[in-house]
Amino acid sequence: MTGGEARTASRGGWRLRSSGIGRVGFGAAALGGLYAEVSDEEAERTLETAWRCGLRYFDVAPHYGAGRAERRLGAFLSDLPRHEFAVSTKVGRLLVADGGARETSMFAGEPALRRVRDYSATGVRRSLTESLERTGLDRFDLVLIHDPDDFARDALDHAYPELERLRSEGVVRAIGVGMNHTPLLSRFVSETDIDAVLVAGRYSLLDRTAGTDLLPACARRGVDVIVGGVFNSGILADPRPGATFDYAPAPEPVLRRARRLAAACRRWDVPLVAAALRFPLRDPAVSSVLVGMRSAREVRENVDLLATPVPAGLWAELDAIASGEAAEAPGPGEEAAARPWPGLGEARHTVLGSGTTEAGARPGEPVVDGPGRGGRHGEAERAAPPADPPAGRVDAHHHVWRLGDRPQPWIDPVGMAAIHRDFTLGDLRPVAEARGVTATVLVQTVPDPGETEELLALADSDDLVAGVVGWVDLAGGGVADELERLRGLPGGRRLVGVRHGVQDEVDERWLCRPEVRRGLRAVADAGLVFDLLTLPRQLPAAVETVSASPDLTFVLDHLSKPAIARGAVRDWESDLRRLARSPNVCCKLSGLVTEADHERWSVEDLRPYVTVALDAFGPHRVLFGSDWPVCLLAAEYGTVVATAEELTRELGAAERAAVFGGTARRVYGLGAG
Repeated sequence: MTGGEARTASRGGWRLRSSGIGRVGFGAAALGGLYAEVSDEEAERTLETAWRCGLRYFDVAPHYGAGRAERRLGAFLSDLPRHEFAVSTKVGRLLVADGGARETSMFAGEPALRRVRDYSATGVRRSLTESLERTGLDRFDLVLIHDPDDFARDALDHAYPELERLRSEGVVRAIGVGMNHTPLLSRFVSETDIDAVLVAGRYSLLDRTAGTDLLPACARRGVDVIVGGVFNSGILADPRPGATFDYAPAPEPVLRRARRLAAACRRWDVPLVAAALRFPLRDPAVSSVLVGMRSAREVRENVDLLATPVPAGLWAELDAIASGEAAEAPGPGEEAAARPWPGLGEARHTVLGSGTTEAGARPGEPVVDGPGRGGRHGEAERAAPPADPPAGRVDAHHHVWRLGDRPQPWIDPVGMAAIHRDFTLGDLRPVAEARGVTATVLVQTVPDPGETEELLALADSDDLVAGVVGWVDLAGGGVADELERLRGLPGGRRLVGVRHGVQDEVDERWLCRPEVRRGLRAVADAGLVFDLLTLPRQLPAAVETVSASPDLTFVLDHLSKPAIARGAVRDWESDLRRLARSPNVCCKLSGLVTEADHERWSVEDLRPYVTVALDAFGPHRVLFGSDWPVCLLAAEYGTVVATAEELTRELGAAERAAVFGGTARRVYGLGAG
């Protein structure tokens, strides 16, 4: 097979991309004690939070803490369904207990084992066998040759052929190479039949080396690309003087460019770290971004950042800065860019990827190394009483209408008599304020731009409405111009998202139509959110669409309307979990009482669905919405809120605050109230 030939089905049977598991991966270097000790309890809490937040791809290596990270990861995964997660490990370093001289290690508290570089066939098999023993897993989904920079000949002549044999024997599902430098990776792509590469630090906002040759080669050959090191060892987390780039003090030109990137992000009100995390996923060749985290807090922060919308205008500005096309003169706000994004400095935002040589950073610095379950630690996290968001609760989904001004043809005047009348903000305010709601998101109900204009005008006249999700004709063309027009109207600054009644489309794959995808691209370019109003049968198309649109943030309304009245869970759950694997989608706990039996529903009828949603997305990607006044078909406003409170009672205080306001404010970009 030549370097220009496309990948064939015979070259391995598993791909990270097609598995739907790993758009964002957990790098486990910190669990080995990289630069600072991590206790067993903190490691388990970190992994549990990652699982609760929907992370299902884990990358580890014998090198990380001399096997310690592998043991901790294996212990955590031991009682989880094996088909729900993927694990990659690495070969090239054996751990030897022979009392010989040990190299200086960057891992605190690791066992007294010596690392020996060994890329021989025997060494590969031994390393893999020992990794299986340490993790207790029955297999690895991906095995990578680790840092073969100075051992290229051995890696090509011995390690790779042995991994190829192991793949053909079914011992491993996929094979590849992980390192910092792209020339040898490109050589592996062109000369071998690897399934994946893990490239660290060479495809970031600052360093796009891999985009020139490696990524195009991988796209041609069908090789998965996993990107680590998106913060370039810290400078893109905090570009202040003394920041590190490639594990050494950043040269002045690099620091100046990083500060200009940060200034551009501040002008667009987007954290630099969010843009850095999302940047690699813009390239269709990239299957996954690998991020390391040493605490539950850092997991939640990174998940939040990954859900941050990045407007097309900001991407264009960042691209111009990276290419040198933008003017060199400092832009407005550049001095402010020297400061970390509010909150990150205090959080010691450690951003570790997993998979390459580590050097240079120290505890407390942002570091990058290339590349829950509910229940087990619930008591510790729930010690504090439940808390509401400091700025007050957000009802992220409600409607209003005046039937004389704007007919609602979907309302059956007989079967839905309870809501076949006018509903105004004046009706909502007292019942919402009684439950602590200080801000709302007003959502469209009919496919009519006139309604969106009316909703924006309402938002302009009443501060209760912090955001409007309106309607545009996604399939009709001219979406960008229409969004610009709406934003120029009174209240246009409150336009935060767009929705279309996909549930009413006969074509189950309507979301996959080219003209619709073009419309969604315009929504992403405008920096808006797209609300998914789907039925369970339309979830597979939603999964494809969300995965194909990494620059667009989606919010799933009403959990896709599962058939709660019939108790149907299994098929819906499977598709919902697939959807949740994409980091750019959140979901609303809304509209559930009306999917249950209107007369006889109970909290327990809803619990299985809410439990699945919280587990699949994690509380920091879940937001509460009342669906008032539609909810009145089955329950009063206060009952809906009380039901949501009961169903989230077991969450920690910070998690409840996210569900009842924090997530909505972040995802929709709402003000403080």
